[in-house]
Amino acid sequence: DEGRNLQMSTMQMEGCSLIQVDEMQLTATERPCNSGELPPGIAMVTFAANGVGHLHEKALGPANFLEGELYDKYQSITWQSGTGELLELVDLTVKGESSNEFDAF
Repeated sequence: DEGRNLQMSTMQMEGCSLIQVDEMQLTATERPCNSGELPPGIAMVTFAANGVGHLHEKALGPANFLEGELYDKYQSITWQSGTGELLELVDLTVKGESSNEFDAF
């Protein structure tokens, strides 16, 4: 596929968020994924959200309060898609004082 231009789509979200989706090369082939492992490629994406509490029933586990620059002690919750990728939402409406002081839902 050398020299072939690949299509790319972008979606501008409110604020500074941007989602980019790239086309695969024609020569791309399916890569194996062992049971229980994340799929090859981009296996996890994280989005900021305003409220995720109503979604916890289908999550992989309980919501967490994580520390660090990205999370800033906000609540996060993770799901797995039908093809194995992980989707994490960081709820900007629920903030804890310490990741050790909170239990999940």
